[in-house]
Amino acid sequence: MIELNWCTMIELNWCTMIELNWCTMIELNWCTMIELNWCTMIELNWCTMIELNW
Repeated sequence: MIELNWCTMIELNWCTMIELNWCTMIELNWCTMIELNWCTMIELNWCTMIELNW
């Protein structure tokens, strides 16, 4: 339960800060495709590795 809560807070805060700041400088259409695919892959892979190792 801790792993999931901790991971969720990080993926949301981290991804949101990056997609907003980073994407703001880039076109919205291009960014939307990247933020969804990129953030999703990172959230899942990164969080899964931490949950397993930790």
